[in-house]
Amino acid sequence: CATGARLHGRRDQPGYELIHLETGLTEQERQVWYHLPEGSEVLPLSLFDTLKDRRTGKAVIEILDRFGFLPDPENKEGLPVGFAAHVRSEFGARITGVGINCAACHTGQIEYGGKRIRMEGAPNLVDFEAFVLDVEASFKHVLRHPVQLCRLIRDTIRTRHTDPVEIP
Repeated sequence: CATGARLHGRRDQPGYELIHLETGLTEQERQVWYHLPEGSEVLPLSLFDTLKDRRTGKAVIEILDRFGFLPDPENKEGLPVGFAAHVRSEFGARITGVGINCAACHTGQIEYGGKRIRMEGAPNLVDFEAFVLDVEASFKHVLRHPVQLCRLIRDTIRTRHTDPVEIP
């Protein structure tokens, strides 16, 4: 997993200055707002990192801007605004799960004159239905193609989001 925002497209092009409207949040508070785990983790981050989009062949996490998710270049996991990673112990292993929090819907951004103006608390135009349907279709596609399933399993195991299993 690379560090920094992995969303591609206009939002990450050089020359686009990101401006945060004054909301009273410090940078540290903004990061908490963007990535606070709220118990919504539904997938291991290692699996989410390696799942390929069925149409493009790119990692789903790299094309999230297609659904309206906003990049966060400050996030060490490369997650967009509103995605939260949380480590928990399951079956003797420490697993990092990923889920979505309030900031995904309630952090808006407009682009004007080469500037991106971000507003915490404003609405975002995220298409959750398209996102969920695309992830579901990508999983179904992998399950129907054994070679791709083996690659997904291999790549998931190779990621750095799971600590070695400790057998008690």
